[in-house]
Amino acid sequence: MSTTASDQDSDSSSRSPQSYYSYCSPSQQVPQLTPDLNNLIYLDNGSKRNRPFLRIIEQPQDYFRFRYASEMAGTHGCLLGKSSSTNKNKVHPTVELVNYTGQAVIKCQLAQHKTPEEHPHKLFEEEQDNDDREVSCIVPKQGIYKVGFGGMGIIHTAKKNVPGLLFQKYAEKCKNISNKELKIQCENMAKSIDLNIVRLKFSAHDISTDREICKPVFSEPIHSLKSAASNDLKICRISRCSGRPVGGEDVYIFVEKVNKKNIQIRFFELDENGHRVWTANGSFMPGDVHHQYAIIFRTPAYKDTKISKNVNVYIELARPSDGRTSEPKEFKYIAEPIYSNSKKRRMNASCSTSPASSGSLKSISDLPALVTLNNNFNDENNIEMPKTEVLDPLTYVL
Repeated sequence: MSTTASDQDSDSSSRSPQSYYSYCSPSQQVPQLTPDLNNLIYLDNGSKRNRPFLRIIEQPQDYFRFRYASEMAGTHGCLLGKSSSTNKNKVHPTVELVNYTGQAVIKCQLAQHKTPEEHPHKLFEEEQDNDDREVSCIVPKQGIYKVGFGGMGIIHTAKKNVPGLLFQKYAEKCKNISNKELKIQCENMAKSIDLNIVRLKFSAHDISTDREICKPVFSEPIHSLKSAASNDLKICRISRCSGRPVGGEDVYIFVEKVNKKNIQIRFFELDENGHRVWTANGSFMPGDVHHQYAIIFRTPAYKDTKISKNVNVYIELARPSDGRTSEPKEFKYIAEPIYSNSKKRRMNASCSTSPASSGSLKSISDLPALVTLNNNFNDENNIEMPKTEVLDPLTYVL
């Protein structure tokens, strides 16, 4: 299918500038030219024509669960496109072959993060039964040269198996060195491969000769959700959800796997509008992260250590390297009795100065009728008046 200049211009206006740049590995930080300039071939007679090239229309999601082969029983989620998080309709990593009119095969396989070499992990398709480490699709399909790779997953290769996998790969190619030396080189090579990050490598091939039609393109990195460096942070259990505002109290939490050198325990408070108005970190040492699953830390002091009422705040895990955080848990700072009761004492003191509690009497009618006189009282007979007990009005009131 040919592409005219007008079609290419109209298509370029509808796409973001990033779609015109192929991914460049961090070890090759060289700016990429746009296809209009980079994909021109000058012939001997001085004429020029457009050269076929691949471009990524939909990048894969940044984080994905790499699974071991033993975990593949049942149905698991497949690798989606990055825009699926903001789009109701699920999309998949998609590429387009431009400036090509014949039939071709577009292949997708895993590549390492910093080099274009093949990654030890395996890319598979849900309906794929063979042991191939790539997924392919024939174009044009329904008259277009765009391919969406759906139903793909990533099988994690154990670290201990990587040197042997590399040895099998290079044994036929490196016959001029001994097996012992090759094993040593493969072991050293395995140490440099990041098993927690992969990229997708897309390549276009002639359907009959398997010759590459153009240079391959590489996707943005995909991070493993099984890794402590990129997994979802989660607080599973917490020993206590309240503490003193002065801080310094021990708290035990059980968490998902974390890197002891790349984790923080953050306290924060929200105002009525949901804005953070106070933050502080719990204190702990790397040795307090037990087996990478539990952390013992001390609570930080609240911004006001003399609070008169309880204050609700939140606690979360935070990873400084990528800024990811866990779902927050509620935590309550309990007011000290000495400060919470001081307000009550001040209120009682103000009430004691009121006329009703001062003990002063404005008239005899305010005196409680506690005295019972003898009805036979007679001054003339000089009969002695019975003794009566006079009570303090304040005592009676209390």
